[in-house]
Amino acid sequence: MSEKIINRVCETLFAAFVAGFCYFGMVAPAPAQTTCNPNGSPTGAWIQSSGTYTIGDIVTFGPGCSQVQDGGPINSGTFQKVTSGPFTFTTAQCNVEVIFEGNTYFAASIGSAASFGSCNLRLRNGDIYTGPGSGRGRLLTINGFGSFILYPGQYLNLQSDGLNWLPSCPLKNDGLGCPWFATASVQFFDDNGGSDTNNDGLAAGASGAFRNMAHCALVAYNVVYTKNLGSILCSQTAAQAFTEFLQVFYPLNGGGTLTFNSATPGSKFSWVCPVNTYCLQFGDNALVGVTDAQYVTNPSSIAIFLGHNYGVLDVNTNVAFNMNGGQSIFTCDFDTHFNINNGFNYQNSFSFLFVGCQGSSWNFNGAINTSAAATLSRLFNLPTSSKATFNGNVTWGTTGLTTSAGLVSGNSVLNNFSGTLPGGAPTPTTGGQYCTSLC
Repeated sequence: MSEKIINRVCETLFAAFVAGFCYFGMVAPAPAQTTCNPNGSPTGAWIQSSGTYTIGDIVTFGPGCSQVQDGGPINSGTFQKVTSGPFTFTTAQCNVEVIFEGNTYFAASIGSAASFGSCNLRLRNGDIYTGPGSGRGRLLTINGFGSFILYPGQYLNLQSDGLNWLPSCPLKNDGLGCPWFATASVQFFDDNGGSDTNNDGLAAGASGAFRNMAHCALVAYNVVYTKNLGSILCSQTAAQAFTEFLQVFYPLNGGGTLTFNSATPGSKFSWVCPVNTYCLQFGDNALVGVTDAQYVTNPSSIAIFLGHNYGVLDVNTNVAFNMNGGQSIFTCDFDTHFNINNGFNYQNSFSFLFVGCQGSSWNFNGAINTSAAATLSRLFNLPTSSKATFNGNVTWGTTGLTTSAGLVSGNSVLNNFSGTLPGGAPTPTTGGQYCTSLC
C-alpha cells in the first residue's frame, strides 16, 4: 500500500475517532490544507476556479465556512451538475466533477473499474443540509462496494487502476458508506413501508424513510459525525407500531443525544417490546432520549428500559406505558442516570415503576399518573447507593390503582414530594429523606 493511500486511511479514521490505529506502526497523516469560501456554496464553478487539491485537504463553504467537505483531487477542468436520475457514470465523466444538486433523491451507479480503464471520478453531493427538506442523499451503487447513501455535502473520489476502484474514504461494502460530517442536527425518519437499503432516511413516508429504528441508530452511530452541533432524531411515523429491541452504546461521534420520537409532535408512535426482552438497552456513555411514544410490553418482558455503565436516558414529553405484564418500566445493572423530565402515564399490571442499581441516579419532574386501571407492588425498588431526587413539581395520581402501592423498597433518598403518595405511604419529613433501612 502506498504512503499516500495509507495517509488517507489514517486521516479518515482519525475523523471517526479511531486515530490510534494510524499511529501504531502506520504512517502518520500529513497536515491537511484548509480553504474557505465564506460566501459561496459548493458549486462546480467555485471548485473549478479554486485550484488543485490533494487527498486529505479540507474544503469549507459558507456561510462562515461552516460546511465541511472531504477534500480530494479537484483539478482544473470541467464539471457537470446532475439534478435528476437515475444517473449512470460512463468514461465521459472521467476527470469531470459531477455535482448532485436540487434536493432530489435519486440513484446513481458506477460499473466495474475495468470498464473505465485508467480514470478518476469525482462525485459531490452539492446539497447543504440544514434540516428536513433542505437536502437529500443520493443512492450510489459502485461495482465492488455495493450500494450506500452519499449524504448532503459529502465528497467521494474514485481512482481506477484498470482493475479496481480506489475510494477516498473507507468503503466497507456494508451499506453504510462514508462518514458524514453533518452541519446541523439531523432528523431521520422511520416508516413501516420504508426501506433500510434504498432510502436515505431524510424524508418522511415510505419513499424516503428507513424501515426500522435499528437501522436509523446504526446510521447515526456509524455514519454521522455531528461536530457538537446537536442531536440526531430517529422519528417514527405517528400511529404506527414498531416491534424492536435496540441496543444503543457509546456516545455519538461528535456528541449529542440520539432521540427516538414521533415524526408528528404531540402524536405518539407505538414501540412494542419483543418477546422475552426489552425495548431499549443503553449504556457506555450513550445519551438517549424518548418523546411522543407509547410503550407496550408482554408478560415475558423483564422491563422496557435497561440502563448500563454510565448511560443516560431522557424521558421527555408525551410518553406512556401499557405494561401488559412484565416486572418494571425502568431498570439498570450499574451506574445509570435517568431523567424523567415531564412525567408519564402508565396502566395495567406489573411489579415496579423504577428498579435501581448500584450507583443509579434518578431525577424527576412532572406528573406520574395512571391512565387506566393499574396494579403494582411498589413505585421504587432502589438499593443502597441509588438516589432519587424530585424537583418540586412531581405529582402522583392514585386513580385506578387496584392494590396498595408502597413507596420504596431498599435504601432511597427521596426529596421534594408534592401531591398524595399512592397506597398511603408515609410522607417524608419536609426536605428530608424516606428510608426503609439505614440511610
